[in-house]
Amino acid sequence: MSQSLIHIGIVGCGNISETHARASREIDGVEIAAIYGRNRERCERLGQLYGGVVYEDFGAFLEHRPMDVVAIGSPSGLHAEQGIAAARRGLHVLVEKPIDITTARADALIAECERAGVKLGVFFQDRLAPDLIRLKELIDAGRLGRPILISARVKWYRPQDYYSESHWARHARLRRRRRAYQSGCAHGRLAVVADGRCNACAGKSEHCASQD
Repeated sequence: MSQSLIHIGIVGCGNISETHARASREIDGVEIAAIYGRNRERCERLGQLYGGVVYEDFGAFLEHRPMDVVAIGSPSGLHAEQGIAAARRGLHVLVEKPIDITTARADALIAECERAGVKLGVFFQDRLAPDLIRLKELIDAGRLGRPILISARVKWYRPQDYYSESHWARHARLRRRRRAYQSGCAHGRLAVVADGRCNACAGKSEHCASQD
């Protein structure tokens, strides 16, 4: 990557991709080079707000230059497939959690990035939250004793339009796993970051409100 300017490509045009685009614009030395998504209207809106050439063809998007890294915010079941394609073109990969919806696909993406010599990262931005940093400092200093159990509950509410207006939510294969993986793995990872040791991890997901 250029030491003076990093060119980033945004994959996906949903809510989280706008967060990625907004954050990218706020970082000195980062420029949005290209945006790819299936919803042309949303992608053009992102392009107008944050810059970047808009593509509807993923292959053409990956060939855009200059571009150093892709930020993948597409449905979880597409992460590995798109990340592998990017790595094979020499692009670094930053992917939303989870890496994918099966360990086999996740392992394939990891292996391809290693083979291609590019970096692979996962969005776990809450690791930088001040409260979590303070908690880790207290644990590392022994101020809280030796933790034997860390429990996290995700009490998020999503309105019906969050599901009905989203491409991924209309596909059962992507929908069922994404709800459990995306929210659960984020908070499970925070527990590991806080303590640094984990012998076992368990989780449970309940679907209580949205109409499928």
